[in-house]
Amino acid sequence: MPAGLTVYGEHGFVQITESYSNLAFRQKAVITLGANGRGSYSFNATLPMVCVRSSSPVALLGSVNNGTSWTLTLNGTPGATVTAYVFDEPVPIGSNFGLQVYKQDGTLAFDSNMNYMKIVGVLSPPGGAPGYNQTWESNPLPAGAYAACVSYTRMGIYSIPGSDVIFVADHVYTTATGGGLRLQGYATKGIWDQGDGNGLQIESGRAPQVVLVDVSLL
Repeated sequence: MPAGLTVYGEHGFVQITESYSNLAFRQKAVITLGANGRGSYSFNATLPMVCVRSSSPVALLGSVNNGTSWTLTLNGTPGATVTAYVFDEPVPIGSNFGLQVYKQDGTLAFDSNMNYMKIVGVLSPPGGAPGYNQTWESNPLPAGAYAACVSYTRMGIYSIPGSDVIFVADHVYTTATGGGLRLQGYATKGIWDQGDGNGLQIESGRAPQVVLVDVSLL
């Protein structure tokens, strides 16, 4: 083993090493989606991972960053309330007790006084699920407070050439014992009434998943 500190959990995987930063909880915010179902959230971070706790489906439509300044745009049910949690590389907080681990470049890798991202499950629907305007849900966890990472799942376009276009994406949501996905539209063009989803062109290069994080102490 290379020189340095490596900490393993009871599952046999590396938990702490001076080679990588553990993602620490940085901040949270409550976002109320507007009448158009859109909402935005701005924050400062280096390498953020954002998770949401929401009983109604919500999708990440895009993110813009300028250095350490980030703005995310979310889509969901108009008027819905979403709690967002930002995890990022740890930053020194002036701790003078407990365990601190630094990387070779002098940046902080771990500080025992911080709360870290605790992934408790990954939900994977069967191939092709959920279908357009449909919901897929799984509840394998004990009752708790969970948030879902709003990373890439699936996106697609349903179009009638020369007439109508709808843009769709997987929307994640959480329950007391798990979470789910709903494949729904978030923008339309033309006069299309959203139809039955026939002809929907879906980006299928990556299988949709829901990564769940325990936020009960955050």
